[in-house]
Amino acid sequence: MLTELYPTFKKNNIAVVFSITDNYVPIFGTCLQSLISNSSSHNNYDIYVFAENISENNQMRLKLMCSQKNFSLTFIDIKPYLSKYPRSDFYLSEHITIAAYYRFFIPLVFKNFEKVVYSDSDVIYENDVALLYKQNIGDCIIGAALSGWPYAMNDKFKHYALDILKMTDASKYIQDGILLCNIKRMIAYDFTNKCIKALKRIKTPRTWDQCVINSVCDGQIYFLDRKWNVEWHYPFCHPNYEQKVSQRIYDDYLAARAKPNIIHYASAIKPWNAPERDLASNFWKYARISPFYEEMLNILLTPKLPKASDLNQIKEITNLGKLKIKYLKYKLLSFLTIGKKRRKYYEKKKAVKTRIKNIKKFLRTL
Repeated sequence: MLTELYPTFKKNNIAVVFSITDNYVPIFGTCLQSLISNSSSHNNYDIYVFAENISENNQMRLKLMCSQKNFSLTFIDIKPYLSKYPRSDFYLSEHITIAAYYRFFIPLVFKNFEKVVYSDSDVIYENDVALLYKQNIGDCIIGAALSGWPYAMNDKFKHYALDILKMTDASKYIQDGILLCNIKRMIAYDFTNKCIKALKRIKTPRTWDQCVINSVCDGQIYFLDRKWNVEWHYPFCHPNYEQKVSQRIYDDYLAARAKPNIIHYASAIKPWNAPERDLASNFWKYARISPFYEEMLNILLTPKLPKASDLNQIKEITNLGKLKIKYLKYKLLSFLTIGKKRRKYYEKKKAVKTRIKNIKKFLRTL
């Protein structure tokens, strides 16, 4: 059954929505602590969580964190909003579950609101979220920061963005971990259905929900200052990052990184498994004063066993040279043959290319 939601506070209501599972509660608790620590008594903070199987104990602990008179925390069961869409509509792969697409349903859940900030949970607030919420984005559908990765400088991604995502400018590709949502415009634009239709058309988006939102909102995005979504991992996940981007992009990134409003711990490397990394101390600063500090220490100190998928990728690395030769072989045969044979070699070439791409992606996380 759908529940009608309305802003909790009549004045200065700052609505922020997250999406978490029970095992992510300590990380979200640290994020929430950073939001609380940087809040103002002049604002009222209306926090919502798309919850998946969160225990009653964890719900109570999170609610206690929001016991101040200007804070409210509400858990939302998102499943009724998804009920009319078959699971097959959603592209799932690797560690990505259907939860990645919950943000598609924001205008349905918050139809009685003016604006909502959507936030990933692997972030730390170093400034008042109200400053983000109160930004005027005019008639734009969403406000978001440009991705720190220079997608437009990669010819393959540029073609993908233009031909598959149907973007008009690949350099305007945004990171959707932080979104300022203009609810009335999203409803008028039929945002939810457009996202589902785009996902069906794209079929296998490279960055899942992010590619879909870039496709659907192209030309109708207000670009936030990068300080509102500083992706922490570029300097250590992408060697010689400064040589792969323009001087303007690099200077812009460094300025945002030097004084971030929100630090986004994107990538497989996280501050709870790499506390020695630059900007990890910002996370632990808030973890120490949160009710979840001991659990975060436990996560840090527990030896991380390699996943079966990681072991498979490690084995794949040893085959990288052979795979590259196979790819060239199938590429040539798909060109020289015709009919069923051509289709067979084309599919083989495609499969090998995917394996090579997955190996390279895995190597960037090491």
